[in-house]
Amino acid sequence: MGFTSRRIDEAGAIFDGPHATPGRRDTGRKYFLNIASLDNGRLDLGQSDFVDDDDFKKWTRRVQPQEGDLLFSYETRLGEAALMPAGVEACLGRRMGLIRPDHEVVRPRFLLYYWLSPEFKELIRENSVHGATVSRIPLNQLGSWIVNLPDLPTQCAVSDVLGALDDKIAANRQVIDASQALSAAAVSATRWPTRPVPLGDITTSLVRGAAPKYSDTGYVVLNQKCVRNGLVDVTLARTTSTLPTVPTKVLRQNDVLVNSTGQGTLGRTSRWIRSDAEVTADSHISIVRFDSSLADEVFAGTVLTGMERDIESLAEGSTGQTELRRDLLATLELRLPDIDTQRRIGGIVSAMSDAINARQDENQVLARTRDELLPLLMNGKITVKQAEAKVEKVL
Repeated sequence: MGFTSRRIDEAGAIFDGPHATPGRRDTGRKYFLNIASLDNGRLDLGQSDFVDDDDFKKWTRRVQPQEGDLLFSYETRLGEAALMPAGVEACLGRRMGLIRPDHEVVRPRFLLYYWLSPEFKELIRENSVHGATVSRIPLNQLGSWIVNLPDLPTQCAVSDVLGALDDKIAANRQVIDASQALSAAAVSATRWPTRPVPLGDITTSLVRGAAPKYSDTGYVVLNQKCVRNGLVDVTLARTTSTLPTVPTKVLRQNDVLVNSTGQGTLGRTSRWIRSDAEVTADSHISIVRFDSSLADEVFAGTVLTGMERDIESLAEGSTGQTELRRDLLATLELRLPDIDTQRRIGGIVSAMSDAINARQDENQVLARTRDELLPLLMNGKITVKQAEAKVEKVL
């Protein structure tokens, strides 16, 4: 595989986002992107806000992201990037930039994979400016950075191999999203009479997680970053050599995790739907365990995960120091039908949870394969055909 050295500004035009923040909205049609939306090559629009039409015109005067643009963070979370999808109207957020690739020099998807590669991350490390609190990419120098690019046919072949893995990951995420939506609909569509029940009346325990001593290997310790979009991402967890001695701090299938400290993450919830691992959570997460004789764990847990706004409203403390007290969480009222109805619908939701588990497991294998192949392809240590053979084994 032959490479040509080029300056980044030969591969595309570089733009940065606004240096101020417009009025943000919770709903709308036009997105205000932020760096939290950049997730290891994927653009998660669920982490972005919205702006009105007037602000949108103002914030897109310089540049409006279009399909195939490389979106990246130039301050904090350095190395994160994603491609702009089609059919989305958005403006760049603060600390975000974009590169509009010259398609005669570099293919957008290859540029994304190159940006995510260890080789480019090292280039970022060597050339970033390290401030007192954050590091940043100096945009006035980014264009002069030298990158090594193969010819366009090779770029396309590499992108196709790695893209096949990412496309399957995306398809699995769609199945997961659909399963979550169906689960929520099955619970909310209950036509039988319901009654309000305080959470504390139908639980056997409601405790904060442990304060473990971390180690390089061992048992998984979930943190607040792991609880997101109603799911648990164990790839963001840390490990400890010993589990807590208190049984309620070791997760059991159908426990509900509730982020309980800090602004922005407090109130996020997820059901722990696995049964094949010994896992705990740190002290920033509350662990809710239902009494199965009083409430169906799956049904009630799904109801609870749909109440994030209500949970967030229970928080106390000043900005940046908010806390969710266990006694206040216990007062949260869930509307539940009779136990037989709960169990019947809970069985349906449980089957969908199994499907989510299977897709998450597959995505971990796919992502691990992609991350292993990415640096090898970028530096020419394996051929595209060798990579294709490895991909075929996991697809």
